[in-house]
Amino acid sequence: MLLRPWLELHLETGDVPGLEWVDRSRSMFRILWKHRSKGNWTSLHGAVFVEWAKNTGRYSDNMDSRPNYAHLKTRLRCAINKAPDIEEVESLTNMRAYEPFKVYKFLPKPG
Repeated sequence: MLLRPWLELHLETGDVPGLEWVDRSRSMFRILWKHRSKGNWTSLHGAVFVEWAKNTGRYSDNMDSRPNYAHLKTRLRCAINKAPDIEEVESLTNMRAYEPFKVYKFLPKPG
């Protein structure tokens, strides 16, 4: 599944921890973006990255014991940055919060 439909599906179902609507009417959502080196980090903080990797086929069962969250996070970040219909809302992103997050917005679909 492509990135935007995948995000939209999981935003609607709410089944991926760390992925939630900020303002549905304005198509804005946030992704928990906590660094693994933080002392209170749990696997739930990396759930969205793992789920995206599973969707793309870049996740294997042998990763279950020790996923490389930095690598998985990079894959999602690169996919978002390449997406022509998703942009970061830097004014709402907060990387200094106790639970850091990035805010993104879906742009209108062309055509």
